[in-house]
Amino acid sequence: MNDIPQNEKVSKNLKRIFTLVWSGCLFIIILSVFSFIVSIYLNSYLNLPNVVFYPLNIIIGPLFLLIGFLWAGWSNVELYKTGKGTAVPLKQTQTTILVLKGPYKYTRNPMVFGYILIWVSLGFVFNSYV
Repeated sequence: MNDIPQNEKVSKNLKRIFTLVWSGCLFIIILSVFSFIVSIYLNSYLNLPNVVFYPLNIIIGPLFLLIGFLWAGWSNVELYKTGKGTAVPLKQTQTTILVLKGPYKYTRNPMVFGYILIWVSLGFVFNSYV
């Protein structure tokens, strides 16, 4: 028998979804914009050369960005569906099952790998080492 009432299950699922969306916005959008603004100032201050030349950075950057978003998103969805939780370390959203399939089959921490690809792509797009 299942001792958890239906409204508590819905509440827990809504908390997990809200936490997943909020953490994704924080790490992918807010931190990316902040780092872009900081990198503009650091590039002008340090006077660093370009990473790659103009047409190549417009091709490589979005490709890495797309792969990074897909990889990080896939890992979050797999953690939500299989692990029954999120990556955010809160009591209500902790993962309860070890996830060993999907992107977790290929790397120990696929979210970090996806985020690294996103940060590298921003470096290519904006021709910045910082």
